[in-house]
Amino acid sequence: MKKPKIMTQEVFDALDQIRTKNIGQNLYKCVYEHEPEFLKLGVSLEDISDLLHMKQHAEEYPEAESYQVYDQWRELYIYDNFTDPEIKLRGDNERAFLAAVLSCDSWRIDYVQKADELSKTVVSGFEELWKQEETLAQEGWRSWNGIKYQLGKIAENMKMFVSGDVDEGFSQTTELPQKQGQAVNGERIRGEEQIVGRQMNMPRVGEIMGGVSSVKETAKDDKLYVMAGEEKIASDGVTVLHRIKANRNLSIDYGIEVAKGQSGGWIESEKNLEGHSWVGGNAEVSGRARVINSAVTDNGVVKGNAVIRNSCVTDDARVLDNASVEGSLVCDRAEVSGDSVIKTVVMSEYSRISGASQVENCSCCMNTNIIDSTVSHADFVGDILIDSLNLSYGRSLQERGSFSSDSPLLLDELTLEELRSNLNEGVKNVELAEVDGKKLVADLKLVKGENILMELCASNPVIHFEGMEYDGQDLIDTLEVLYSGMENVSLRSLHEILSDLPEEFLVKGIMQMINPDLAEGRESDLKAGTAVENHIGVPEGKDMPEGKTVNDDKTVEIGDRLWGFTGETKLASDQVTLLQQIRADKQYSFVNAKDIPAGTTGGWIESEKNLDANSWVGDNAEVYGDAKLVSSYILDSSVVRDSAMVERSVVAGKASITGEARIEESYIAGQVRVGDNVILKSSVVDGYSSVGGGSYLNDSLCLKNTHVSDSVLNNVLFDGDFEVSVKELYYKMKPGEVKAFENRVSSLLTDAMLDELRANQGTGLREVSLCNTKERELIADLNLVKGDDMEMKVTVSNPVIKENGVRYDGQRVVSTLKNTGHDIANMEPDKLSAMLTGKLMLLGKQGYVIEQDKDGFRLANVKKRVSGIEIYSHKAGGMAIRCMIDGVQQLSKMLTAEDLRSFDDKTDRKALAVRYFADEFRHEREMEYSMRR
Repeated sequence: MKKPKIMTQEVFDALDQIRTKNIGQNLYKCVYEHEPEFLKLGVSLEDISDLLHMKQHAEEYPEAESYQVYDQWRELYIYDNFTDPEIKLRGDNERAFLAAVLSCDSWRIDYVQKADELSKTVVSGFEELWKQEETLAQEGWRSWNGIKYQLGKIAENMKMFVSGDVDEGFSQTTELPQKQGQAVNGERIRGEEQIVGRQMNMPRVGEIMGGVSSVKETAKDDKLYVMAGEEKIASDGVTVLHRIKANRNLSIDYGIEVAKGQSGGWIESEKNLEGHSWVGGNAEVSGRARVINSAVTDNGVVKGNAVIRNSCVTDDARVLDNASVEGSLVCDRAEVSGDSVIKTVVMSEYSRISGASQVENCSCCMNTNIIDSTVSHADFVGDILIDSLNLSYGRSLQERGSFSSDSPLLLDELTLEELRSNLNEGVKNVELAEVDGKKLVADLKLVKGENILMELCASNPVIHFEGMEYDGQDLIDTLEVLYSGMENVSLRSLHEILSDLPEEFLVKGIMQMINPDLAEGRESDLKAGTAVENHIGVPEGKDMPEGKTVNDDKTVEIGDRLWGFTGETKLASDQVTLLQQIRADKQYSFVNAKDIPAGTTGGWIESEKNLDANSWVGDNAEVYGDAKLVSSYILDSSVVRDSAMVERSVVAGKASITGEARIEESYIAGQVRVGDNVILKSSVVDGYSSVGGGSYLNDSLCLKNTHVSDSVLNNVLFDGDFEVSVKELYYKMKPGEVKAFENRVSSLLTDAMLDELRANQGTGLREVSLCNTKERELIADLNLVKGDDMEMKVTVSNPVIKENGVRYDGQRVVSTLKNTGHDIANMEPDKLSAMLTGKLMLLGKQGYVIEQDKDGFRLANVKKRVSGIEIYSHKAGGMAIRCMIDGVQQLSKMLTAEDLRSFDDKTDRKALAVRYFADEFRHEREMEYSMRR
């Protein structure tokens, strides 16, 4: 096919790209600069713009992880069955991912259709130009047009003669490659049918299950590779390996393309490769290992007597010993060893299969370890150890078990990666947390847990503080109990424990000193003043839980006093009682606080009766009325008043102890309120919590915003927003056992917003900005109220949607979400932003978009906006669907073969249209179409 002489080479090259459907960004510039010449062939700048726009959307492959679909087998299943109306999905995450895949496929169909149309237009235009050229050539010098044609031909030939080119017409342009993975103009392209579903370096499910290479084996006399003449010593330091070189172009499954002459990897002998196989990169195959119709690439290693068939070993993966791998992908730093046999398996990220294991139809990701076990039809994600077990979960791809292990909350990705790569040795001296000068360092290791999930083990813990090192084992033991294992301890929780407890205070059960001189079995060098152990009784008539005793001895023996008065006075917080300031006359040495030097100015008390000899009131704290401190100290702006008794405890922050409350060996901090006839023993109450009525707490923790009234708690941990009323909770079945309740708050709320909500419980917050996008802002009132059982929940009221400074009622949007089972208070911020910007939302089985009318905003079911649905035979072949959205005709889209097979009179035509035109419901697409028209 020759280039018409009346056309410049640049224009011809661009048109030929369109003819061969090789669409690149360079086309737009060329068409823009030579638009009149393109218009002669029926190609406009708008056509190219639309085509590039479609291609961009067609190649925006949805990432499964972005939709929180982390299972590779589920991802492959959705890609292979996305056109099946009977596809089985698990939850909203997979539904959203499916919608994205369908949208991408819809754009692909549009792109293919548009590219075909333009290609036919260009071919037709060329035929017309050739006819014109033949006419002009025949006219020769007899007409003016013929003369111009002949002069142009002479000038072009002279130009080519000077430049050294030869006019061979169409041969001047190289035929453009069409195979996936080949490069055109520096741009990587895909085959038309491979735009969706093949973006990963993984086989499709059908290819994995088939276990047969899709490429025919070559004839014996047509070798796929030859020896390149290079040698090296293998990674074992002994074996001599030889580099190979491709003897022909290869196209192998798993997205591997090899050009003739390309250097490959290393093999020991030609016996290592059989059939249609390739070793590339720096990969090694040695010993009696056999690679059959498979590929080993990157830094992969296959050695020993291992056999891989119809598989791929890539990245830093290893297949060793007598292992057999069939129809599988082994990548990242995965390893198969021993006498293991695996079939149709995907292994990645430090996973290992060893011993005499037999694994079939499984995915093993993120450090899955299988030893001497038989496993089939299951997906494993996370730190999992299967040792000497027989696990089978169904007979097909759809009937699969699924196991996942969350990563330890304390560890960042780098530490976790190092831990997984050194599974046997672990990692030494890992810094777990550092706050307020305290640093916790320990050796870490992943060990076998009670079931198949691995647990994080911390050993040799050391706490560094003010240049000293303290044994941290008591803290680790307590964390194990409180959070049911180190893997469940978050960095935030550890920071709170290290920072909130004053100085050398740490937790053991509830509280334990870290000073080594005070450890069990050692003599203390610190002086505890002259106070002796005190016995604090319980008021008469106070009901105690079964098994508890009441001590009637209410006396307090006081020795030499360590403090005196400064002479300063002030009114107490009740604005009535006159308080006196104290000062240390001698140095205090507390077992649970820093030394207090002589002369230190302290807080405020009403009289000497408020303190025993070895107690201290610091900062701006107050003790008055008949309140009593016994071997305790209070700090910050805390208050102890009325008839409250605090023994061997710490009160800090803005805590308030009132009424006839009794506190023993406990820690009270934050903005806590404890009053009435409460008894606390060996407990911690922190944050915005409160304890009132006739409650009794023993060995319990109430953190953040827990409110307890008229209840008995024993060995219970509440972490979050709870309201416990008239309940009895006993959970100490064996030493160290604690029952933990945790209430996670909405991700819409920041820590500052949550603190303010807790501080203003009851009244709540007004006009809180929940989400602010470029288009709109969502504002609402928030409050914390009692929900089901003991958990408190965030409520959203008076919602307002603000656009361009105008406020609209948003209650209809909130109500629609609630009717579909979606509480706006629990929505993810990105989903809320997507809703406000007008993107299509899949709620249940329906699609919704936000719309504006005269009464404000509402969530509308997009089915109501669809009309004029037509399903017809397309001129290019096959069946197509088109419809009108909001009265605007949409471009047709080709129906898939699967939809055609399932289509009958019972098919929901509107649901089908919504699925095919999902992207047209987005606000920006509506604007784009309206502008075009």
